[in-house]
Parts: sequence; structure tokens; C-alpha cells
Amino acid sequence: MKKLLVISPKIPRPDSGAGEYRVDQLCRKYSKWLNVFLLPLQFEWDSVNYINSLKKENINLIFPGHKGIYDFQGLINKYKFEYALFEWFYTLMPFNNYLSCFKKIIVDTHELYYKKLEKKSKVLANERIELAPIRSNELEIYSKADTLITLTREESVELARIFPNKKIITIPIWMDKHKEFEYLPFKNRRDIAYLGLMSRDVNLDAVGYFIDEIFPMVKIGVPDIKFHLAGVNSSIFKNIEKYKKRKDIVIDGEVEDICSYLNKFRVFVCPMRFGAGQKKKILDAVVSGCPVVTSSVGLEGYSLTDGKEILLSDTKKDFAAKVIYLYKNENIWNNISQNALKKVMKLNLYNNNEMYYEKLLKKTVF
Repeated sequence: MKKLLVISPKIPRPDSGAGEYRVDQLCRKYSKWLNVFLLPLQFEWDSVNYINSLKKENINLIFPGHKGIYDFQGLINKYKFEYALFEWFYTLMPFNNYLSCFKKIIVDTHELYYKKLEKKSKVLANERIELAPIRSNELEIYSKADTLITLTREESVELARIFPNKKIITIPIWMDKHKEFEYLPFKNRRDIAYLGLMSRDVNLDAVGYFIDEIFPMVKIGVPDIKFHLAGVNSSIFKNIEKYKKRKDIVIDGEVEDICSYLNKFRVFVCPMRFGAGQKKKILDAVVSGCPVVTSSVGLEGYSLTDGKEILLSDTKKDFAAKVIYLYKNENIWNNISQNALKKVMKLNLYNNNEMYYEKLLKKTVF
């Protein structure tokens, strides 16, 4: 089997965020027809369970601190890797002098960082962002790759315009299998929820914006409603003075089973104002039978139709109105929940699209 070296910021924890979920899934799929070696650039001592899970898939781990990592050329000579996959553009930078040692360089972009910052600069007018050098640096790194992987078609189009002769492949987020469980009906669900990695600025902004600007209007229509927040580092909101004594804001922290957690809520909200790539939280909510009200940013990368499979809004007043509308109307709730589930099961479930996804993955390498 040919050898693929995957370079990632750290050991992927698929339950902590969309990015690490992505790394984990790609490693597992590539390992079916390539000999995969994972080189995390940092090591965390509580990653043992994740390491063991990868090893069961015959994924080889090269640990930071191993003498070979300080002699990267020696590592290449020893294992004779044919291909290198860099997760996120910035992981490539320390290895710029070694790229010629591989037959093919692949960069999984995850998101176009400069596009995220473009949106952020428009939303947060008081935050000065020097976009030109950031964009130039990111594109310079992409120029070194033979193949670029994106999560969304929109980002593939953007990169194809800049690099018309480069291989650019869109591989959206997938779910390996759908967990079978009993979906709670409309009448047995209550409250609204948001889920995200709270060390990311996109999630911090979305939650703050929702609580301060949208949630008060939602409560006018549904006075007893509560907003639940979950995800890694979500407990930081407990320390924000203006939220500390709020009984209508519930911080649930990190959850082990996302689908079972979201199964109890009536509406999932995704009021993200900036970001790039595809948001796994949308997929998590839909497969949990929890219909979604989202912004355009949250919808990127999904073929979900406003009014049929999802509710879309980019203004706070309208967003609040759509949350209330979905929360109170059982027939509409049932239709959107069921339509969205059918759509993602058709397009985003790996088992239903195995040949399609395998073809895309092989195309990135061969």
C-alpha cells in the first residue's frame, strides 16, 4: 500500500469540534486503501482513548517528542511517504522545505480563513483586521499544493478562480452511520439550543449576539422558553457577569452523545454572523430531528431549502420571529424536521453515498 502522511495540529477528538471530526473521518477512510501515518504537531496526555481508536483502524501514530520529528528528512527517508495531507493551511508552513520529497501535496482547507475574516470585519466594524497580508499568505500556501480540498462548492469556486489549473475537490461533511433512536415528538420537546466549540470566535460571537439581540424578542412570543448552550468550553458563559444569574440560560457544557442531547429540544438556532466552511452543528441538529433556524453563514455547504427543510434569516427581528413560528406550529415543525432529515440522509450519510465519497477521496490522491 502507498503511504500517506497526515499532518494535523493535534490528535483529532471527533466529539469536540467539526474540524477534528473531519481529520478523524478522513484518516479512517484513507486507511482503507492507503497506509496512513498521522503526525500531530502537539500531544495531549488525555488523548489515549482517541489514539487507541485510531490504532484499531491501522492508523500509525508518530508522536511529538519522537526523535524523528526533529529530523523530518530522516522521517521521510525511513518511511518513504508518497503523499502528504496537511490539515488546515497553517500546518504546512513548518515543512515548506520538504515538500519536494512527496509525490503529491494535499491541503484540506477546512475553511478559507481569509473569507471568514472578511465577513468578521464587516460584522465587527470596531475590530481592525489587515486582510491583504493574511489573504496573500494563505493563498501563497495553497499555491504549493497539488490538490486542495474544500468543504463547500462556494469555496471551490473561489479557489478555482484564483488557481484555474489546480485540482480542487469539494468533499462535504458526512456521517458514517445514522444512530437509530426514538425521535421525541413536538409535544415532548421544549426550549432551544446551540452547540459549538467555544474557543472559536465564530461561536462566541453567535451566542453573545443571540442572547443579547435575538433571545429577548423570542421571549416576548414564548415567555417561559430557555436557551441551552453546549459544547467544549461553553462553561465560560457562566463566568460572564451579565449572564450569571439568568435562569433562562442553561449551560450544559460538553456532551458525550450529541444526537441524544439535541433530541430533546424543539428548535436549534444557528445565528452565526461570520465564518467559513461547513458547520457540522447543522447536520447534528437535523439528524437529531431538531429543526433549525439559521443565518446564511450557518447554511453554507448544505442543500437545504428555506421554508421547506430549514428556516433562514439574517436579521435579528426576523430570526426571532421564525424561531417563535417554528416553536409554536406543530405542522410546520413536523414538515421541516422530516424534510431536512430525508435530505441529509440522502446526501450526507456515507453509507448511502459510499461510491461517491470514495471516488472523491481517491481523486485527491491519484
